[in-house]
Amino acid sequence: MKPDRPYKDSNTGVTIYPELPTNMRVAVMSDFVDERGVELVDVPFLAKSFHYDHYELHKSKAGTADKWKIWLEEKHLFVK
Repeated sequence: MKPDRPYKDSNTGVTIYPELPTNMRVAVMSDFVDERGVELVDVPFLAKSFHYDHYELHKSKAGTADKWKIWLEEKHLFVK
C-alpha cells in the first residue's frame, strides 16, 4: 500500500512524496539560475522518479542545472 503523505526513505534519507502537491508546477531553467546565468542555491524542488511512482525532495546546489538537465527537459522537476 502506498503512503498517503510525505515520508523519509530509511535507506537514503531523502523525503519522498507519494503524490505531487497541488501547489507545485513544472520547473524551468530560470527557476535554478538568475538573470545573469548564475546558479541559485537551496531552491527546493521535487523530482519525479523515472523508475518509481513518487517524487523526491531535493535542494539546488552548484551543478544542479547540469545534473538534473534530463529531468528538466522531460518535465520531471517541480517547484512552488
